[in-house]
This record gives sequence, C-alpha cells and structure tokens, in this order.
Amino acid sequence: MVIKFNFYTVFFGLVLLYGVFQYGRVYDKDQQPQITVDQPQYNHMVQVDDCTIVMDTLGNINSIWYQDRPYTLDTAILADL
Repeated sequence: MVIKFNFYTVFFGLVLLYGVFQYGRVYDKDQQPQITVDQPQYNHMVQVDDCTIVMDTLGNINSIWYQDRPYTLDTAILADL
C-alpha cells in the first residue's frame, strides 16, 4: 500500500490534526478547571469557573452544583420580602 503525499493530503491531515488538538484543549476540564484573568487597568481579577444548573422535569431550577456541592436559594430570605 502506497500513500501519495500531495498538497491536498498534507493540508487535510494538518487541518484534521489541528481540529483534534483544539477539541482536546477546549473540552479538557480536568487539566484547567479555573481561568484567571488579570486586568490591572480595572484593578481586579476575573475568575471563570464551571457550574451545573440542576433542574426538575418541569424546568424549575432546584440548585446549582459547584465544586461537588449543591447550592440552593434559602427560601427564608424570600419570606421576609
């Protein structure tokens, strides 16, 4: 079996390799769970984390799942309003 290397096979191979690399970089959640951006002109740090919204079958939000713990809204706060 002989594979001919011309411009199109090399170009398609590089595009495919680049696509696999980008997919692995974007969807690798264990390697880089938190992104920190320094913005000295605004004098603060911006941190981006991932969380999961927990909903029931009707679409009502029950809690937010963040760092292996559920966070819920305290309904006593709403009772005082």
